[in-house]
Amino acid sequence: MNESAEPPRQATSTSQSGRILNTIRLLRDVAQDLMTAFRRGRGERSNDKGRELTIGFDGYPFVEPLTGIGHYAYHILKNIDGRGRVRINLYTHTLIPEKRAPGLFIPLDHLKNVRYRCYPIPEKILFGTRFWFGVGAAVVTPLFVAFDRNDVFFAPNYVAPKLFWVMGKKVITVHDCTFAFYPELLRAETLKHLVKHLPREVKGAAQIITDSAQTKMDIQQIYALPPEKIQVISPGNPIRNSRATLNLKMPYVLFVGTLEPRKNIAALLDAYEIIRRGGIHLHLYLVGKIGWGSRLILEKIRSHPFGEDIFQVSYVPSEHLPVYYKKAFCLAYPSLYEGFGFPVLEAMSLGCPVITTRLSSLPEVGGDACYYVEPDPASIAAGIVVLHGNEQLRKDLIERGRRQAQKFSWEACAGKTLEVLAQAAAR
Repeated sequence: MNESAEPPRQATSTSQSGRILNTIRLLRDVAQDLMTAFRRGRGERSNDKGRELTIGFDGYPFVEPLTGIGHYAYHILKNIDGRGRVRINLYTHTLIPEKRAPGLFIPLDHLKNVRYRCYPIPEKILFGTRFWFGVGAAVVTPLFVAFDRNDVFFAPNYVAPKLFWVMGKKVITVHDCTFAFYPELLRAETLKHLVKHLPREVKGAAQIITDSAQTKMDIQQIYALPPEKIQVISPGNPIRNSRATLNLKMPYVLFVGTLEPRKNIAALLDAYEIIRRGGIHLHLYLVGKIGWGSRLILEKIRSHPFGEDIFQVSYVPSEHLPVYYKKAFCLAYPSLYEGFGFPVLEAMSLGCPVITTRLSSLPEVGGDACYYVEPDPASIAAGIVVLHGNEQLRKDLIERGRRQAQKFSWEACAGKTLEVLAQAAAR
């Protein structure tokens, strides 16, 4: 007798019925909300007088742990929410596997005027979760973008997702032009993406926002754009003070940022060797995730003659980062190119004196509150030596830094961004 281990037919039938039922429920929920969006969008258009400004918002910077651009986008979203008659439609992946839903790394509960639609994909569903995830990205999200009839669409990360194919008027933020001036410092896929898509974005945008005057000049130079199309809006300070305590090796020079060639960390490591051989005993903390092109940097750390006093910290909880700034002898930030330079602003706000370069946008952020050096090891080392031997200068930089940091706020940034979005919508 053949006793093969076939599953009971009834169990198989029940499982298939569950998949069918889950599929029907998902399609029903999506279809109902699409129809509601279509009717609402058409109704709002027929009653233009006195209605809300409706902003479409690219939420893809929120689908992974927040980077600098993610923090920028979140502060804009949070500070625009609740300002006057404004409605924000936030778009990311609409259909998301239920284990990952809602798929965002930001809280939404406190945002009163933000609409975000997310439909969990059950594990047991016809065709599988991957199929429906793709349908959400290629079909459902673009339909919501179209039916919502947004007055203007805001893309805070250079380019809008290519599948958002119905957007109308659009405002984009270009944070820097590393892709044009230092292409060798970017990942190949990032460079390819920006070179391919950014020309279309800057041409099609109603307005472009940059974080600094330097980036505005760079964008004008690259794409021959009229200056009135580009608005400079400085970001706010992303860091908050903290009462956390840490046991750190004191005293120390601090670097904060992704470990990548653009940050000029190799020169900082050489400068550190110079000051140590000169008799100045400071530790060195390199705080930031390991980025593209970091292999040579990591090898340099491992082989450094004073490597036992160098601490590379890839991940720091947000409540701990202020402690690193407040306890540091100084921040050394010899970056080769920045669209803004958040670590400079963060350090100044927390009473940490800053040594940085005059390259790109860094003087716009630092003003007269930083000690400026050239990006070579000898100049960086000389700056640390000067600060080490002049306590009064260090105190002056701390005082000036606190004043300089007060010039930047997310409230002002969001208010100016909303003005640009409203102007673009009115055209």
